[in-house]
Amino acid sequence: MNDRLTAAALTLAHIALIGGLAASTLATPAQAQEGVLGRVAAEGATCPAGWSNPKLGGGRSDSTVCVVSSSNARAVYRRQAGETCKPGYNTGSFWCEKAPAAYVHKGSTDSLEKPNKTDRCPTGWFTTGNGMTCVTQMKEPTSSRLKAGKACRANEVDEWGVWCTSNYETLTPENISSWAMRDYNAMYAFNRGVVAAFAGNDLDEQLLTPVHRKLFGNAPAKAAPAAQSATSATNTAPTPSKVCETAAQQGAALGGALGGSRGQALGGLAGAALGGFGKKKTGC
Repeated sequence: MNDRLTAAALTLAHIALIGGLAASTLATPAQAQEGVLGRVAAEGATCPAGWSNPKLGGGRSDSTVCVVSSSNARAVYRRQAGETCKPGYNTGSFWCEKAPAAYVHKGSTDSLEKPNKTDRCPTGWFTTGNGMTCVTQMKEPTSSRLKAGKACRANEVDEWGVWCTSNYETLTPENISSWAMRDYNAMYAFNRGVVAAFAGNDLDEQLLTPVHRKLFGNAPAKAAPAAQSATSATNTAPTPSKVCETAAQQGAALGGALGGSRGQALGGLAGAALGGFGKKKTGC
């Protein structure tokens, strides 16, 4: 009797051990919401990119499970119908897949984090990373900080109620416009063409920043003036004047230039014949 009880107890323990091991190989609901990179229940779905059903032998595979099969695989969890994936995960038909790390441009100083993805970066800075980071690559960048609901200092400019910016005095309109354009292009991509923060009648006006308005007024940056040489050449061009020589005189001058004294005589005759036999033009 005791032997039978002992055998039954060992059998139950063995079953429990096997069940525990099986449970440990699949993601639990709590783990699933964090994403796993190893083995996950398929729940009737095809495996995501970089994952596959494990082989069972004999040309068969286990369609109930997905395992990592590529170095390009990213952490996933099963997405249910109508479910929105948590931040940091891309939404697919059956899976929430961890988004790749966003590339952040290297800046000339520490980056700034936006309160919202729709916020513009301060003057001289542009959007990068996942759309929430501002960097500057200026050699002498402006100094900007989050306003955080408090008034900016006397030496700072309030930019859209988000930033307090200082150290801007050496900027040119072209500097401001070029970095604002880069920020505009980045935000256009991150916000799917919606860049409401860039308000204005046209792009030139939209690129104006509070720092630009403080330094240069409300007029957009203009193209550089034409070269001085071209201007001076225009200014020194001779003013047209009346020609009061007779046709004979004009013909003689032209003939002389072309053929010496003989050409001068022939030119005079031709000019007289064509010009009314040497009469002066009216108005002289």
